[in-house]
Amino acid sequence: MNTTELAPHSARPPLPLYRQVENYLRDQIESGALQSGDLLPSVKELCDQFGGINHLTVRQAIKSLVDENLVRSVQGRGSFVTERKTRDQRIALVLPHLEDTLFIRIAKGAQEYFESVGIRTIILDSRGSETTEADHIQNLKNLPLQGALIFPIARSDIAEQIFKLKIEKFCFVLVDRYFEEIAAPCVVVDNYDGGYQSANYLAQRGRKCVGWIGELRSGPARLRLEGFKAALNDNGLACPGNLIKDVEVEPSAPIPYHQSMKENVRAAIDILLEEQPTLDAIVCCDDFCALIALEYLQSLGKRVPNDIALIGFDDVPGAETSRPALTTVKQPMQEMGREAARLLAERMKNPALPPEKVVLPVQFILRETA
Repeated sequence: MNTTELAPHSARPPLPLYRQVENYLRDQIESGALQSGDLLPSVKELCDQFGGINHLTVRQAIKSLVDENLVRSVQGRGSFVTERKTRDQRIALVLPHLEDTLFIRIAKGAQEYFESVGIRTIILDSRGSETTEADHIQNLKNLPLQGALIFPIARSDIAEQIFKLKIEKFCFVLVDRYFEEIAAPCVVVDNYDGGYQSANYLAQRGRKCVGWIGELRSGPARLRLEGFKAALNDNGLACPGNLIKDVEVEPSAPIPYHQSMKENVRAAIDILLEEQPTLDAIVCCDDFCALIALEYLQSLGKRVPNDIALIGFDDVPGAETSRPALTTVKQPMQEMGREAARLLAERMKNPALPPEKVVLPVQFILRETA
């Protein structure tokens, strides 16, 4: 077996061993000895080739090449030379808020896919601000990017900006949002089915007076409400308008969003209980509303689910640990991120592809509140 000699002793301090391995591999790539898509020698092979050096030294060398986007590592398979045409490709993830675990899951799924194909990512955090989100989207064309995944804030209206991106032929994919009037590529979940499953479960278990609480400015929430109404209708239950409570928070609200939402949900429950004395179930448009509702119903002396059943949507971490544990509808967030990343990578290779709408299934999670 050939052994690659390390740098000889000289007056200059020698390069660290990992740098010598890194430079050797870089030379192999740049000279064409290792072509795009080729599998690098294994860590063991490189250790032996360099005279039995430590495996951590080789791993550090490979990590440096990964950071340069010359190499991509695939767990369980090894490290591969990055395709030349993707080495300088970067995309942006425009996310509503990085403090929300749901959005972190989406980002993780997307980044895992992009890393596997050698595309770099940057994250643009809107921090819950529609103004910041608008600035991010407007500036996409001015950044050194080849595309973007855009996950809009639930209550924001960005149709005009999305249409402009399409006219400018900027490569993007929407996540959890689509616009009927704009043929744009997107990945969404089946919000309608989630709403349908929730109401259908309650009706099948004998609940007769089922209310809805949600922020109806959100497109996904409106689809959930449509499914909710359809299920009640299919089960022969009435759904008058006074059972539907919109808890939208105005952007100009003088107090923080979370506090405004808490007050609005509590007020909606007070009105439902006053107008509907026989109320025996509530479906909320998301887990945030549902957990507020659970706490408030308990403070009023209502037993959940004995007196009033409760169902949320999203399956946030707090849903499983609430007492009682929240019944909800789970969104496949990481899968959504991966699928959106796949769609964007395909469109970056072939911008002429027709817009594709991918709809992922949701899962009804039965716990203790229903």
